[in-house]
Amino acid sequence: MPFTPPDPNDTIPPPTPLAPIVVRPLAATDAAAARALFTSAFGNTLYAEAPRTALARALDGPNDGEAGGVVAVADGEVVGVAVYGFVPGTDRTAKMHGMAVAADSRRHGVARTLIDAFVAELTGAGARLVVVEFPDAPELAGGRTLLLHSRFAEEARLADYFLDGIALAFLRRDLV
Repeated sequence: MPFTPPDPNDTIPPPTPLAPIVVRPLAATDAAAARALFTSAFGNTLYAEAPRTALARALDGPNDGEAGGVVAVADGEVVGVAVYGFVPGTDRTAKMHGMAVAADSRRHGVARTLIDAFVAELTGAGARLVVVEFPDAPELAGGRTLLLHSRFAEEARLADYFLDGIALAFLRRDLV
């Protein structure tokens, strides 16, 4: 599927510099910070269970390629986390399970850096595409716009999946 550019009316300002960001693999020592970031991002919403489950698996589960992650570190502090992996039974399809950035680190390029890192890792591991199951909720509109600006495009949607008026959108980014 060809890249569909985002709506020009949906703009994300260019990131402003933060302390240098280092991206590294998610480690067990990151558990408290990563869980706190996911709690802040997803709270107790209808959308929280799947990302939290994937994070727990990435931290505690077997290293089977289905759930792993990276963290963004600035000034020695974890300021972002992304969890992703391969979808079992598919032809080299990967999925981004969830991503969160500390509130005071948003709009500094942390999320884009995380996306670039996991896309590069998945591409190197042979993935041909990455999918994201994304709640099309107003409070998550910034995340959706970020993904669209990061070359993800809507592939499909399930209307009223979470609640009336809140669909589950399937976003896709081809890697090869």
